[in-house]
Amino acid sequence: MRKLPGVFNDQQNTDALQFGSYINRIFELGYECKTVEELFAIAKEIKPKYEFATSGPKGYGKKKIENCINNFFTFNAALSETLAVEGNFKVEAETFTLNGIIDRIIIGEEGGFLVIDYKTSKSMKSPAELYSDPQMLMYTFAIHHMYDIPYTKITMAHWYPVQNKLVTVRIPERVVEQYVHRKLKNEVWTIRKLKTDEFKPKVNKFCNWCDMIGICPAYHTQTEINEEFKCKAGKIEEAKIARKAYYAEKDKKPT
Repeated sequence: MRKLPGVFNDQQNTDALQFGSYINRIFELGYECKTVEELFAIAKEIKPKYEFATSGPKGYGKKKIENCINNFFTFNAALSETLAVEGNFKVEAETFTLNGIIDRIIIGEEGGFLVIDYKTSKSMKSPAELYSDPQMLMYTFAIHHMYDIPYTKITMAHWYPVQNKLVTVRIPERVVEQYVHRKLKNEVWTIRKLKTDEFKPKVNKFCNWCDMIGICPAYHTQTEINEEFKCKAGKIEEAKIARKAYYAEKDKKPT
């Protein structure tokens, strides 16, 4: 949307985006909840901030919301330690920078990472589709470089609360590196050649859905943005230290 303003349609229906943002926000705020009632309380409190149809064939009614929350409570209880929730990342990749927000990062018992992206869509992607999904490829690259963890210990996942299904995949180093340093690099250079103007961020009804709102100049000063990255960098360094301590205790190193 930032690079192709002529294609951006501010009039399109936002129900799916609003519903997805609403459910994701419940999960973000409630991952430490001990009871499902706490999750429902969060859902009720933040609901006025989101607008989507709750009736009709394409509506997102009470039963669908309750289903997502109940499924999350069960799914969440089975997860191990959470390293990050809605974590911003900023990673250098040769001549460009990757920025984004990851829904959740879980540390496994053996020191591996499970990277979860919540998806409220009706259709689910297969492991084969995740293998070549640009978002999953960029997230894998970012996790590897931020936390100094081998690609072999990174599991990428989509979790679908509507269906209560977890789809996982491990993407090899060669696939990730080839995508970032070849295909993505070429796409970035193509955009740079086409771009003639700087498109400043514009507040609109899609902002609540945008992954970059936490570091958007339309909402935050440059000082606030810099502080956000500084805070995330500190947490990343803490994670690296904890990881090294784990392997030192187990008397083994990552392969």
